[in-house]
Amino acid sequence: MLEQVKKVEKKRSGSTKRAVKKKAVTRGDLGQFSMMRELASSLLEDKDLSTMNADEVKEVAGALGGLTTQDIDKLPDTAVLQAMSAIKDNTNLTPKQKRIMFKKAKKAGLTIHSSSDIANLGELVSEVSASDLKKISTSDLKSSMKEFTKRAAGFSKAQKKAIVTKLQEMAVDDMLSEDLGEFAAEIPLSKLKSMQTVNLEHIRNQPWERGQAAKLIEMYRNGSDETPLNAEIVSQLGSTIIGMKCSDVMDIVYDDMLEVAVSMDSAVDMSPDMDECSQNKLHNSLQIELGVDYLANGTDDESITLFTTLPPDVVMFYPVKSLNETPAETCNYLFGQIGKSQLNSLPSGPGDVRRMKLADAAYNCMSPNHVIETLTEENVLMLGNLLCDIPSFLFGRISPDVVPLALSYIQDCLHRFTSKHVAYVQYMVHSTYGPARGWDESVLSSLGPIVAMMPSSDINDINPEIFTEAFDEMTPPILDENLPVYSFFNYIAFYSKARDSFLSQRSISRKKRSLSVPTFDEIVALGPGNSGWSVEELQAISASDIVNSLVTLGAVEDWSNEQSAMLRTRLEEAIAPLSEWSSDTIVDAKHILTNLTKYEISTLDINLDAATALSDLNWKNDQRTAAFDRYMAYNSKTASILTSDEISGLSSLLCGMSESQIMNIPLPTISGSVKDIGSLSCFDQTQLDMLYTLAMMADSTTIPDGAQLNELGAIAAGMTVSALQSLPIEAMTLIDPIFFEVVSPDRVKNGFSSLQLSAAGITNIATILRNERLYNELTTDQQNTLRLTAYGIDAVLDGSANSTGFDIDIFAGGDDGVILFEGNQTTTSQANVVKTYNWLYLFLAIIIAVV
Repeated sequence: MLEQVKKVEKKRSGSTKRAVKKKAVTRGDLGQFSMMRELASSLLEDKDLSTMNADEVKEVAGALGGLTTQDIDKLPDTAVLQAMSAIKDNTNLTPKQKRIMFKKAKKAGLTIHSSSDIANLGELVSEVSASDLKKISTSDLKSSMKEFTKRAAGFSKAQKKAIVTKLQEMAVDDMLSEDLGEFAAEIPLSKLKSMQTVNLEHIRNQPWERGQAAKLIEMYRNGSDETPLNAEIVSQLGSTIIGMKCSDVMDIVYDDMLEVAVSMDSAVDMSPDMDECSQNKLHNSLQIELGVDYLANGTDDESITLFTTLPPDVVMFYPVKSLNETPAETCNYLFGQIGKSQLNSLPSGPGDVRRMKLADAAYNCMSPNHVIETLTEENVLMLGNLLCDIPSFLFGRISPDVVPLALSYIQDCLHRFTSKHVAYVQYMVHSTYGPARGWDESVLSSLGPIVAMMPSSDINDINPEIFTEAFDEMTPPILDENLPVYSFFNYIAFYSKARDSFLSQRSISRKKRSLSVPTFDEIVALGPGNSGWSVEELQAISASDIVNSLVTLGAVEDWSNEQSAMLRTRLEEAIAPLSEWSSDTIVDAKHILTNLTKYEISTLDINLDAATALSDLNWKNDQRTAAFDRYMAYNSKTASILTSDEISGLSSLLCGMSESQIMNIPLPTISGSVKDIGSLSCFDQTQLDMLYTLAMMADSTTIPDGAQLNELGAIAAGMTVSALQSLPIEAMTLIDPIFFEVVSPDRVKNGFSSLQLSAAGITNIATILRNERLYNELTTDQQNTLRLTAYGIDAVLDGSANSTGFDIDIFAGGDDGVILFEGNQTTTSQANVVKTYNWLYLFLAIIIAVV
């Protein structure tokens, strides 16, 4: 065993797991912006921009990012084109600045026909339209993939789809010989299935979606004689392991399971249901291989080495009962691994209970007598990401010298806070750092977004200059009304302070003005904080400043109706009436347009870029219908000629389609757009029924397999009751959670057996439990099965507490109710083996009889 652990550790040292993505803040780097503005002012202040030649533009190319959009618009088109060799390397240009530069170059004669043309665009390559990208030959597009992948973040959904759709004109094997980066996610299953043989060298490093990867693994295993899976094969599969099913994991030989589990955990972010499945296989593999209860008897150095090798995201699913039996002298190593796990990936509801139990077990490990006067550095390091799940009063016992370390963990789990957590964090901050008026930049950096959780009096007392310097690090998450925790953020006080802090940097003479007039620099620097301006202050913005800062203002998501109305009025005064706005202006104005009427929408110039921007708005379907119909009319389109890149760009506006429009979409377009359509939750049941029928016709399939279910997303909600009844157990975890958000409750009630639902995976089960519209319509047996699978002994069945005396841990596992399996049987913790099925039904019968 020790040799296997050493081999695992050696392999792990070179792994590079993908980081968890956080929601981006809609504001550029404040320091970089200020520097660019100063540079542009010093180099270009005395120049007549409209008369500059190419050489002059080249000389100041690095400073162009500090110009306003109106200033850039003054540059001669020809000068921009001839200076492209210098402009293309400027990484400080905003998307709006790039767009203006690119259009100027095109007016002056820029053409894009080949890979060399693409290479010459540099940072401006993301401004090539989807329609122009489709005109480039497949070979030139393939040769340009390095340019595309390097700047993928700047491409729209429609552009990415256009590139991949064009590449599909070549054989899939040829297409995959290039590193496609995030463009690989745009390849539909229908194309992947045309692959003659699965070349692992071509697929193992592409960042696949789960459904794509599931299909690739299935194709590889069907064409390979190497079964069962072992560590070497799993290592060769690379990133495709994200598509492994529980049956694949159960096929892995016991001796290799530890190495495989570490390899999987290090390579990609597996889904929670797969981490749980891996836990069952790994835990029992180690029990069998070691011949003893390795947790309860783990006291020696070899056990410590093993505990610190176990994959964090797998260990968090270990049976809590077993974790509690780990000896006091070694349990901290085990919980140290759990503290490193992605606990945020656990779904709310069942995940909250599991985190709470893990935190309680970790507290038990630190102090079997449940008496801890002070949480030390060692305690905090062990708890790690579990810090937000310990009893909130313990925040008041964190040693003052350890508070900065604790805050670094707490900042990543603020969304799990209760009001008690907020109160104790505020107490901890005051006890450690004293009054807010004395907080320096290092304190604000340590606190980060926690500053926005402090009382208004504290926020107002922070030194304005220091507040401005630390603003980037303190900005709270973008408001999400669906998450109650966001009510703990003091958005109004925080952004009012931000506004006042930026205003305080003005000269004394300007500060004496009775009304503060926002300037371009202040608007761009504030980003989402611009919602702190009053209606009167927004009204006072100069025409040039409102035009130059429109991209920033349009990105603010939480304007009040009065604020957005005032901004629109000012824009119409500065530019033109709404009906005369260009598509570019619509793209920039975005969230300011949330309250448009159907008539107003019907007057807009909506090209694909404008449609993509409008699709991000939280509109009602009648507004979407108006926008979709306007797009079709403005671009002389009918549904019968819609392309995949248009479907991708139109996004939520598609929910405004009529039934006849849906039925007229070409089947090839449907086939290439399944993933995009399936990501939308705004379709009604009739639309979903039609879309599912079309998707099956396009794929010539009767019943979708697991990979197709994942790609279908919401479209799978159009499946008939009989089709749902036909779904195999092992495909259930591949259903996208969006399915359970949109599906008609009677389809689930009549289409899925309790057994199928129990095998849907914890993320899907949690989605069902949160969806009262769906859950309340299910049968008592289905409800009990879901709650039992999710909560185990803590489940409340049919309105009564579970009092059977059976000690079944949350999600099941090990001694707490999971069935040990022999050989390489196919099973999951949600009951994928006939033996487990019988056990589950027997247990449910006992439970129901008792309660």
